[in-house]
Amino acid sequence: SIPASISSNGIELLVINPETTETAHLLTLATNVLTNVTSSIGDGEPVWGQFMDQYFIALGRDGKVYISGLLDGATWNALDVATPESSPDLARMILVARHTLFVFGDESIEPWFDSGAADFPFKPIIGTIIQKGLLHTYSAVAIGDTAVWIGRGKEGREIVYMLEGYAPVRISNHAVEALLQAKSVTGAKPVVWTYQQHGHLFCIITYPDDNLTWVVDLSTNPKMWHERMYLSSTASKATGVLTTTGVFSDGEEIRIDTVTYTMRAVLSSPAVINEILIGASAAASLDNLKSAIGHTAGEGTTYSTGT
Repeated sequence: SIPASISSNGIELLVINPETTETAHLLTLATNVLTNVTSSIGDGEPVWGQFMDQYFIALGRDGKVYISGLLDGATWNALDVATPESSPDLARMILVARHTLFVFGDESIEPWFDSGAADFPFKPIIGTIIQKGLLHTYSAVAIGDTAVWIGRGKEGREIVYMLEGYAPVRISNHAVEALLQAKSVTGAKPVVWTYQQHGHLFCIITYPDDNLTWVVDLSTNPKMWHERMYLSSTASKATGVLTTTGVFSDGEEIRIDTVTYTMRAVLSSPAVINEILIGASAAASLDNLKSAIGHTAGEGTTYSTGT
């Protein structure tokens, strides 16, 4: 599955869903009116949206960056367009963090700032090009005042990075990287999402078609990793698929329970409940749940801190 982006200017919501034909819609909050604005944005194929300094910002499938009118998501001037120029790679994702627009390419990232120019105000910040690009289109996320992504560079791929200033800092370890690099992504691309709980910032990396979900606690030093999976009421083995923020692949709501150390998904039938077991092993079998620490089987957390 592919995530959608939702951005707000306080007056309107810009919703971009790349999986649909009409990918972009604008919701006017005062009137609750939803308008299709797909054809107004660049090449008519926007794939991701953000908001910064009173502008909606959209990335087109053509790798170009478009901006709306000031506080006006219905107006998109065809001349208000730009592309990253430091490297020949195609722009695949945009994120706003630290009041900066980060344009992710295959092998590099360009930080842009608002110059206040009348034509197209967003310009690259000279001398800050990041030589670690984005491996999978939706494998980047902004969290707090930083960003996390599954990166690639000329020397290799499938390494998880976090921004410190404008420097890419490796936060994955060799054990996690060995598992990620062993995966052959042939179906749905991995998705990265985040949440905060009890002051801890968690970043979740899910490979929907490869039965793998890894989680890193960004509040620890060194960064602590663990694998997550859930037991299906109809399956005999544990599986590690968490696809989007707050829901399973079939749309079930995720509820995190810190008392029983589970994440529960309430199904349409109240009598049937799936539980995500926080911390099963890479083998994803029930026997391996014995390796969980600190709690009984099914209620533990296994961390990977190897380097």
